Amino acid sequence: MFQFTQVSKFYYMLKPVYSRMVRYICSLRVKGATLRLKGATLRLKAAMSRLKDATLRIKGAVPRLKGATSRIKGAVPRLKGATSRIKC
Repeated sequence: MFQFTQVSKFYYMLKPVYSRMVRYICSLRVKGATLRLKGATLRLKAAMSRLKDATLRIKGAVPRLKGATSRIKGAVPRLKGATSRIKC
């Protein structure tokens, strides 16, 4: 069985080792969190570039869609005329 003085001596011997160990573990946690943050930032940048590409594709598709709509609108009267001629 330890005497109180022996226990306190043992504690004071281990205290610097324990504090260094705690600091080391904390630094590892910070490093891990930093790496996870970097990874998340890179994924976010990639997603933003994909979004930008998709937006540009949509912007390019709008005039083509308008042209197709106008061609359909132009074809409707011709279709009506053709159906009326067929009915006669």
